[in-house]
Amino acid sequence: MHPGSLALKAVFCLFLVLFAGVAPLGAIDEDEILAGPYLTNLRPTHVTVNYEVNRPMLGWVQFDTEGHFDSGWNYTHGYPPEDVLSDLHHITLPGLLDDERYYYSITLKDPNDDRDYGFFDYSLKTPPEKGQAEVSFRIGVYGDCYGNPTLLRRVSDDIMSERDMIAAFLVGDVLPPDYSETAWRDFFYGVESLGAEKAIFPLKGANEASGEAAKAFDRYFPLIEGPLDTPKTFGYHSFDWGVLHLIVLDTLKMDEAQASWLEQDLQGSASAPYVLVFLHQPLEELDEGMAGRLEGLFARNKVSVVFSGGDGDFRLEDRSGVHYVNAGSLTQPAQESRPIPSEGNGLVLRDAIPYVSFQVGEEGDVWLEVISMGSLSPDGQVKRDRNSVQKLQVLPRNVP
Repeated sequence: MHPGSLALKAVFCLFLVLFAGVAPLGAIDEDEILAGPYLTNLRPTHVTVNYEVNRPMLGWVQFDTEGHFDSGWNYTHGYPPEDVLSDLHHITLPGLLDDERYYYSITLKDPNDDRDYGFFDYSLKTPPEKGQAEVSFRIGVYGDCYGNPTLLRRVSDDIMSERDMIAAFLVGDVLPPDYSETAWRDFFYGVESLGAEKAIFPLKGANEASGEAAKAFDRYFPLIEGPLDTPKTFGYHSFDWGVLHLIVLDTLKMDEAQASWLEQDLQGSASAPYVLVFLHQPLEELDEGMAGRLEGLFARNKVSVVFSGGDGDFRLEDRSGVHYVNAGSLTQPAQESRPIPSEGNGLVLRDAIPYVSFQVGEEGDVWLEVISMGSLSPDGQVKRDRNSVQKLQVLPRNVP
């Protein structure tokens, strides 16, 4: 584990319980925490709290809508009702209210020494229910995020700091082409502050398509929908957050069945003012026939934005009324420039460190903002010059 990042947690955790007038929990050592906590499967009514420790331990989450920094973790709710013994925990909190801020803490028990350990308080914001307007929130989107965990952490921290941010979508590869446990540790170090309070949605990329990388991805990021006790492996799916309908596609297994499902899903969500689609591979990397079919579906159904990752350059362009954002590579300088269709019709960033902030405003306005955290030189050195590169308004689908 990277040093220093969790030491403050342990000190603060111990401080809390010592001065709260309750029996203190032991402060878990930083080298005992391998990953997390990190949030996934964010919906208006539930969210999954995930964390990995270095040995099987019992664990549960306490949560409610009021912070308890002064009262010693006397939370209204606890879940699960029975302890779970594991080194990797996925605890889905049920029965949440939409558009609400929750505070949570994690308690661990080592059955071998009968001691309780704890993480200190975190918070999360649930998204609005389907169709609910006049609720402001943001989504961050970025691409390939391997190779430079310090830079990944810097960008994640910036996304974390944005007002009303509730989640970040990672549309590029999480791991480098050669699988290793070290790469996972680098990834979780890079998204540590972000993932604890904003949900992360990593799309399975080409580097996680098969072998041990695919197994590990499914182990760290089970998709939980419907009945909360039935996790499944990552695949295409959709859900609603307020005025947004979000669609996640699996371009690694794009076939007729998935394309037919997409067509039905778009037809069934015709009333949603905005539709966002998330891909790993841009359309240019798919089979020509399938790419044409998808592009036609996006245009006919007035999809708002299509986000993709998987290659070096960042580009933003408009095709047939649809905004296409290729998030490029966050932490790796582009090795060579690719031909870019309609290059004059949008924004192209090369050797940059960009991400996108998608904002839903309280007055019903929606914006897509491109943020650059700096630039990358050919040798990978960073020039620090954060700025807003471009901001454009996204119109609802019923506006011609």
